Amino acid sequence: MVLAATPLPANPFSPVREPESHLAYERCLRLESLNQAATVERSICARILGYLLDHAKRTDKVEAIRNMWEDINECTTDEQVVALGVYYRTYLLQTFLRADLRSPQPSYHSSDQEFAHDLDAGPYHTAVATRQLNHRTAQKHAFQRDGHTCMLTATQATSLIDEHPEKWNGGRTEYLHAVHIIPESINTNLAHDRDSIRRVISMFGDPEMLQELEGSNIHRLENVMTLSGTAHGKWGGLRLWLEPMPDEQKYKVEWARIFDVSPEVPTEISFTQAPSTADSALPLPDRRYLALRAMVARVAHLSGAERWIRNYYERVQDTYVLSSGGSIDDAELLSTRLKLAALRPVCE
Repeated sequence: MVLAATPLPANPFSPVREPESHLAYERCLRLESLNQAATVERSICARILGYLLDHAKRTDKVEAIRNMWEDINECTTDEQVVALGVYYRTYLLQTFLRADLRSPQPSYHSSDQEFAHDLDAGPYHTAVATRQLNHRTAQKHAFQRDGHTCMLTATQATSLIDEHPEKWNGGRTEYLHAVHIIPESINTNLAHDRDSIRRVISMFGDPEMLQELEGSNIHRLENVMTLSGTAHGKWGGLRLWLEPMPDEQKYKVEWARIFDVSPEVPTEISFTQAPSTADSALPLPDRRYLALRAMVARVAHLSGAERWIRNYYERVQDTYVLSSGGSIDDAELLSTRLKLAALRPVCE
C-alpha cells in the first residue's frame, strides 16, 4: 500500500441505524468540500476526523465512534469542527510523528550502541518487576532478543561484527537503534498534553495499553524494536509501518510513498527470537501497539496531515525569533517551537 492524500470515502454509517454517526461524518464530508487554497487546513482537519470515524467503524471501536460523534455534533460552527480536527492532529498524529522530521536522532549514545552486545543486561523480568527499565536496559534486551540484527532489513550490528567478525553473515552492517512503537512522550509531556494524548490513545488503542506502558514500562520489550539507521528514519517519520496479519507474529510492510520502498525490506515480516535467546522469554513486539501505530500512519497520510505537519515543522524550525513586526503568525510559530521542545520524544 502506497498512500497519498485522498478524499474521504462515502459515508459508512446508516442514517437510520446510526443517525448520530452519520450526521457527524456528513459534517466532515461537507467541510472537506471547502478545499479552496485558503482552506486547505480545514479540509485536512475534516479528513482526519472522517478517517478516524471510518477506521473506528471498520474495527468496531464502538466507544471511539460514540466519543467522536459526540465531539463533532456538539460543534456549532465549522471553525469548531476544524479546531477538533486540530486537537486530534496534535494529540494523536503528531505524538507519533517525530517532531524534528529530519535525520533520525540516535536513540542512545553511540558508545552505548557500540558495546551493547558485551554488556550483561540482567534478567529481563527482574527489571520489569523492579521497574528498573530504561533506555539502556531496553536496548540491551532488544539487541539480545533480536540477535543484534535489524528486525526489518536483517542488517547486522556493525559493533558486533567489529568485535566478532566470525559472526558476519556476508551482508551489510550498520549501527542499530532500539526504538519505541508507542512514543515515550505519552508519559513525559506536560499534564494537559499528557491527558489529551492518553485520551485519544485509549479511544483507538486497547484500553489496557496506557497501564501497560505507564512510567518506565514504556521501555518494555513489547514496545521496542531493533532497527537499522535507515529503517529508523522511515519508521520515525511514519514513512514505514507494519500491518498485523492473521498469523500472530506476521506483519505486512506498508510504505507511505513509492520512493520510500527499500528492496532490503521484504513485503511481509515474521518476528522470532534469535535462536540463542529462544529460552530467555524475551517478549516480541505487541501487535496491538503496532496496529495503533499503523492506524495513525494511515490517517496521517490519507488525510494529508503528514505533509502539512512536515511543512509546518520545517517552518517552525526555521523561525527562531519574532519578526520586527511581531505578527500573529510569527508569535504562533514561536509558541509552537517552545511547545515542541516539551513534546519531542527521546526515542520513537
